[in-house]
Amino acid sequence: MRKNTKGISYVELVIVMGILAALIGISSISFSAAWRARASKAANSVDAMLSQSKINALSGEDNYLKILYREKDTSRDINESAYYAELYRVGSSTPYKSENIGSGRLRILFGEGKTDIEQNKAVLIKFNSKNGAVEYSGIEDISSSDTPASAPDKTQIYFIFGNQYCVNLWRATGEHNIS
Repeated sequence: MRKNTKGISYVELVIVMGILAALIGISSISFSAAWRARASKAANSVDAMLSQSKINALSGEDNYLKILYREKDTSRDINESAYYAELYRVGSSTPYKSENIGSGRLRILFGEGKTDIEQNKAVLIKFNSKNGAVEYSGIEDISSSDTPASAPDKTQIYFIFGNQYCVNLWRATGEHNIS
């Protein structure tokens, strides 16, 4: 009499399931690492733009940094809905430098109260051209032309995508770091 050898054995099934479990574990680790990298990249990009804005201000260029959320608009060369960090010259309505700093599930929060940056709000930061101190930092309502009146002693901008990173900015010196 012949044995039926067309199926898989219990041992083979356990081995295949073990391999699948290992692959799922490895892929979930790499996904979480990618999430952490997105928040870190956004914080580092804003930190670099702050440095550039401060250097430009100290060299006599009246400029400011704006961090905002933009919807996709191909007529304005915005290819995806995302958060952007943009440098503007005072008096100009178009940025001279714009960088996509994140999309998807990235959240950007501002200040101690952790105000969510929404479609009609932007973070505005301007440095003093004489000493590099922060002239103003705060939330701007995009639908109006009002700018924040002054800066708190310490401004915090949070970047959250799995992990949380914070860019700290001190008013008196204009120094900034990531924590």
